[in-house]
Order: sequence, then structure tokens, then C-alpha cells
Amino acid sequence: MNAVTPRQAVWKLNKNVLWYYPSPSRKYRTPLFLVYSLVNRPYILDLAPDMSMISCLTREGYDVYLLDFGICGYEDKDISLEDYILTYIERGLRRTRIHSGSENVISAGYCLGGTMALIHAAVSPNPPQSLVLFAPPVDFSRLPGAESWTEAFKGNPLRLKAAVKTMGMIPAPVVSRTLASLFPSSADRKAKPVSEKQALVQRWLHDSVPFSGEALSQVIGDLVFHNRLVTNTFALAGRRVNLKKVRSPLLLVTGTKDTIVPIESSLPVMNLTRSRDPRNVTFQGGHITLAVAGTLPPELTEWLSERSSRL
Repeated sequence: MNAVTPRQAVWKLNKNVLWYYPSPSRKYRTPLFLVYSLVNRPYILDLAPDMSMISCLTREGYDVYLLDFGICGYEDKDISLEDYILTYIERGLRRTRIHSGSENVISAGYCLGGTMALIHAAVSPNPPQSLVLFAPPVDFSRLPGAESWTEAFKGNPLRLKAAVKTMGMIPAPVVSRTLASLFPSSADRKAKPVSEKQALVQRWLHDSVPFSGEALSQVIGDLVFHNRLVTNTFALAGRRVNLKKVRSPLLLVTGTKDTIVPIESSLPVMNLTRSRDPRNVTFQGGHITLAVAGTLPPELTEWLSERSSRL
């Protein structure tokens, strides 16, 4: 699907693309670096002229950079969380700094992209100056369906790895069906959309991407089975990830009606980090409300402005 907001590719690595969305009325030297999830395509953040979080941000005066992980093929079955976090996110942030000319960058992650942005901030030798997390799963035991995954493989990572190895990749239709079960009001292909907005969301829901088998085995095995972010036992490339190393200003944004990543799953991040400036903003809405609302909560715009360098 074509982007709504004008953009250009400023960096590519394998199937990853860093998209640059220049502000039409730039006010801030500090850019925003967006990291989206792995389970669906990031154009939900730029869905239509009046349904675009990215457009809202550029109108506020920010240049926006979006890291698009692309569409995995079978040849990508061994891509791991180490690849996504230590290579793609790290290099994407570095390129954002180079292209924008600003060392001060605000990293913003949505859903699982928020989880990865959080982990990245804890392990990067040059982490972002500020961090915004939109509905990130942190305590995975609070996610709907977590018990089902555990029961299906009896909490045994070896059984999970064997199943994933057999498949290699998790096909896009499987991802679509999983998402459809979480968005029943928008996912029924036979139901006629009641509005153009719902039709666009429905199209996005059924436009899923394959999931790397290796990355999925880590997400389910480490984060769901063992909840390693909460127990402080998660490791990348053999090194423990200590979330206490996250000391930058942190804004957690959660929705009161989010049934995908309930508030209870995200809130533990406030105690797991040692942010010198932590804050939680809760809005009325669900998991993708902010992505498609066409407006931003005033608390979010104020927080961003206070931590950004003006031109």
C-alpha cells in the first residue's frame, strides 16, 4: 500500500528500509525514530490522510523516520531478535542521527516494536535520548492467549523449536488468522464494512507478513514461556539484558480498551527501568486507536515538545 504522507528511503539493509517523512513546517531539530511490530505491516501508522499518526507528528513540526522491517521470505527463517535489535534497530538509529544531523533522537516503539525499542535502549552503546512506548508487551503473562501458547507446547522451548524448525517461517495467513481473532469486529471478510475507516483497517488486518521462525521461538520461548523481561533473565547474543540500564526519559502510552496488550502487560516497565523521568499516559481507546485517530493526545505532544530541541 502506498504511503499517504510524503516520504523517501534514506537507508536500506537487506529487506529493511528507513523511511524519512520530512515535516512541512519543521519546528524541532530532534527527529522521531519509529519502530513498528513484526506481526503486521507498518502502514497502519499512515493509513489515510485523516488516519495517520505519522502525518500528525510531521504537522507538529517533527521530521519522522520509520524503520520498516520489510516482508520476510523463507530465506529469512533464521533472522533472530539479535538481528532485529542489535543490527537493524541499532543501525537504523545511527542512520537517523546521520541523516538528521541531530544526536538527540526520540525513539518510539509500537506494540512489539515498543518491546524491541525498550530492549535496544538497554543494550545499545549509544541509546536514544528519550523513549516513547505505545502499548508494549512487557509482562507477557498478562497477554490474551499466553496460557494457550504455553499449554500447546507444555512450556517446553524444545518442543516449540522443533515445531518452528519444521515450518521455518510462520506463514502470513497464520499471522492474519491470529490477528483476526483479536480484532473480531474488523476482521470478518464476509461482513460489509460499516465505514471507509473500518474497510481500511480490515484491509490492513488481512495484509500480514510472515514471521521469522527463529525470532518467534525467542518471543514465545523466552518472553511468553519464561517471562524473562519481568524476571530480568532475558539475554541477547549471550549477554543478559538489564532494563535497569534504561535511564532516559520514558513515556508509556496505554489505552483503556486495549484487549491486545492490556495495560497490565505494559505497566511493569515503569518499575523495571530506572528512567530519570518516567511517565504513563492513558487514553480512551484500543490497541490501534492512536495509529488511526488522526489526532494525538495533548499529553503526548507536550511531552515530546519538552524533550525536543527547537530550531
